[in-house]
Amino acid sequence: MPSRLWKIDRSRLNFQQKHLLSFIWWCAPTGCKLWNFQLAHKFQVAPRTIQRWLKILRTEKLIFIGFPDGKGRTIWPNMKEK
Repeated sequence: MPSRLWKIDRSRLNFQQKHLLSFIWWCAPTGCKLWNFQLAHKFQVAPRTIQRWLKILRTEKLIFIGFPDGKGRTIWPNMKEK
């Protein structure tokens, strides 16, 4: 994950949200295919928290969410400069 993303102000993105974003960047070549409950278990939070974090990341245009095979959700990082 580029260092510019770690420098985003805490009022826009907290550390845990940045940590989730860095995980999504780590999955970047194929995208993150984990569902909310799996991510919640990984980050030790509630699935609803993951849902809110993904909404924030999507609103900030830091991620894209799609269904490429028609069934499973995939999350990709926005690799374009902002």
